[in-house]
Amino acid sequence: MAPSSQLDHLILLVPSIARESLDWLSAAGFDLIPGGQHADGLTENVLISLKDGVYLELIAFTAGTGPDKRSAHWWGKKKDGWIDWSLAPAPSTAKARVDGINDASGGAVYDQPVAGGRLNKQGQHVEWEVAFPIVGGDAGERGRRPFWCEDISERGWRVPERLSDQPNGASGISSLILLSAPSQLDRYLSLLAPILAASSSGSFHQYELDHPIGEGKVKVFVREASTDAEKQWVEERGEGLYEVGVSTGKGEKTTIGEAEGARIVFE
Repeated sequence: MAPSSQLDHLILLVPSIARESLDWLSAAGFDLIPGGQHADGLTENVLISLKDGVYLELIAFTAGTGPDKRSAHWWGKKKDGWIDWSLAPAPSTAKARVDGINDASGGAVYDQPVAGGRLNKQGQHVEWEVAFPIVGGDAGERGRRPFWCEDISERGWRVPERLSDQPNGASGISSLILLSAPSQLDRYLSLLAPILAASSSGSFHQYELDHPIGEGKVKVFVREASTDAEKQWVEERGEGLYEVGVSTGKGEKTTIGEAEGARIVFE
């Protein structure tokens, strides 16, 4: 059984980080924090920081990124919307977690960690190491399995800690839904088994992740696409992150972001 892991951040591809492209999130009551440009100069981001320590990374390709460079990027062929998700290896290291997963899988399913970074708006050189899943074949595309992110510089340089709820009452991430293609659930679960601590029941297979800050768990449900809309979503975007549940404590559910490929449920 895989050891427990922390949910670090969720990646939402947007057309641009210009304010008008993100109005739907501002209108929903989220505070947007300027991030910066990544070291490769191809992407830039804006962040939504939550009190539980998880953050949403709104990422866009820079205006100067041409079609050839974009298509060569690991997210270059993705449609706008949820495209990837990241775990933190704490209290271990990214290398230790990758080595453990590769050993448990009987072969390499994750590449070794590589250095990454960006310059934030305060002029600080943010540094981290990331370990990405190997893609292709049965493993599929990026986004089906999480990648690992370990801070080298202070985590607060990467994402400012938030001490209060968002204006809309959002305090943290409560749940994730991952969709598999029809009749492919068992195969998808086998990819996740060495990575996530899981308990399964019925047709919904549930995993649990820790929050970086505070108690409680993020529930991760993995299931087959069942409705026509879900099947179309998987066909167009591939298996992976479909829905993000956000805790508000209001006792009622509302959904935003479906038109943007970023289904968010306030619960």
